[in-house]
Amino acid sequence: MSVPTNCFNIVRGKVMRVTALDECGAVIVGSPPAVEVAVTDGLISAALTAEVEEGEEIRDRNWSGALCVVDRSPDEFVRWTVEITFCNVDPTVISLLTGNPTELDDGMNVVGFRSRAGTIETKVAIELWSGVSPQDCGSGAQSYGYTLLPYLTGGRLGDLTIANGRADFVVSGMFTQSGSGWGVGPYDVITSAGLPAPLDVGIQPDEHHLLRLTDVAPPSPACEGMTLEEAGGTRPTS
Repeated sequence: MSVPTNCFNIVRGKVMRVTALDECGAVIVGSPPAVEVAVTDGLISAALTAEVEEGEEIRDRNWSGALCVVDRSPDEFVRWTVEITFCNVDPTVISLLTGNPTELDDGMNVVGFRSRAGTIETKVAIELWSGVSPQDCGSGAQSYGYTLLPYLTGGRLGDLTIANGRADFVVSGMFTQSGSGWGVGPYDVITSAGLPAPLDVGIQPDEHHLLRLTDVAPPSPACEGMTLEEAGGTRPTS
C-alpha cells in the first residue's frame, strides 16, 4: 500500500529559537532563570555535521592468499555537531549558547557579553525555521521547514577578527546528546485538528534531530531575552 508523501526543498533560513534546558535536557521547571529563550534572524548559516562511528571490518585470507572471511559490522550514528555563524551580535543568544555572561548597562539593559574561562556546561534546544520549495498555498497556509535539535551542549565562541568590514561571530563545538527530555516540546509548532499544537509524537531518548514540514509560522525575532511563558511556551508542571 502506498503512503502519500510531501517532498520539499529547504531554502532560505528564517528564524532560530534557543531555549535553555536543565541538566537532564528538559525544559526548566521549579525556579527558571529570568532569561531562558531568545529568538533571532541574525544568522548567516547553521551547519550540521553527522558524526558516524564506522563499523569494524574483518578480512581473513586462507593460506593461498584468497579472501575466506569478509564481514563488517554496521556503521553507527553518534551525534550531530553544530556550527552557527551570526551576522549580528545578539548577546542573549551568545550567552544562552556558550554560557558567557551578558554585560548590563546602568539601566539594566543587555549591551554585550564577556568571555570567561571554565568548563562549558550550557544545555539548550535549538529550533530552526526555513522556507520550502515548491511552496503550495492551496490550503490557504504557507508551509515552512522546521528543524529541531532537542538537546545540545558544548557551545563555544570561535575566532573573532575585527577589520575593515563586518565581524562575523561563530559559535562552534556544540553537539547533540541522547536522553533528551524535550518530549512534545513547550511550544505550538504544528497544526493538529486545525489548531496550533505541540508535536503529536514526543522526541524519543535516542533521537537527536527532527526535520518536518509545518504550517505554523515561526516566532518573530526580537533582540531581547524572554522567559518561556513570554515566548509563548507552556512550562511542564513536574
